[in-house]
Amino acid sequence: MTALADGRLAFEDCDGVVRLLDPARDEEVVPGSIIRDDVQKAGVAALPDGRRIAVVKLDVIEVWDMHTTPPSRCMTITCDTWATTLAALRDGRLAAGCMDGRIQLLDVNADTVVDETSLRHAQAVTALAVFPDGTLASGSDDIRVWNVDREECVAVLEGQIGFITSALAVLASGNLASAAQDSTVRLWDAATWTCYAVLNLWCTYNMFTQYDPVCIDLFALPDGRLAGSCSDGVIRVWDTHTCLPPRNGDAAIRRRDAASCTVGVAELEGHHVFVIAMA
Repeated sequence: MTALADGRLAFEDCDGVVRLLDPARDEEVVPGSIIRDDVQKAGVAALPDGRRIAVVKLDVIEVWDMHTTPPSRCMTITCDTWATTLAALRDGRLAAGCMDGRIQLLDVNADTVVDETSLRHAQAVTALAVFPDGTLASGSDDIRVWNVDREECVAVLEGQIGFITSALAVLASGNLASAAQDSTVRLWDAATWTCYAVLNLWCTYNMFTQYDPVCIDLFALPDGRLAGSCSDGVIRVWDTHTCLPPRNGDAAIRRRDAASCTVGVAELEGHHVFVIAMA
């Protein structure tokens, strides 16, 4: 799900169709589907010009102009592998995370894939996030931070167990949040690329099952809070101001427990199944 500059929402439904919604009128802008067939989860990204979106469809990236009625496809870029997630870079290019672990760079103005890059993981790329300075974070079986211009990995963030879900977010503070299959959300200090907080999701119990929910999507709010949509249908909202990274060099307090970082956490309930996206 992505928000356009004019306030409309473009989102993927469970049938692989992208729809355009005007929240102010609580209605679909164009009746029926806009873009059909096999749109990937986390496969929609708004371009910096505010009028176009890019959509992942297996090994094809389509760019659509959302300011025409109906929206019109303006280009198609074919990749040599399946793409799983997209992120718009500050310079207008697109980063596409792929099943084979590569991160491909796409020039959406020239309708081409940039030459092969050295940006890659050993396993499939599941999430991308872009920092204000253009630095790119990517999630797979670990998290890597890239200087895209130099095609250089500047940090490898390890500690979470299992794959990073489709969930990386840059906080208002400039730090990074990640969620993985180990039912934790971790906050990473962008100055040192160390984990300074672990947010454990609350357990859910009943007479038949005992499980920890997994955070599927993360969304950083402008006021510094962090929203996480979870596999139990609950959206959890943390006040990340309660667990800012220490700056006094005291290693003993660099790793904080979850209790110190959940003050003011809110639970938004009402969904009956897992929540896959927020905007």
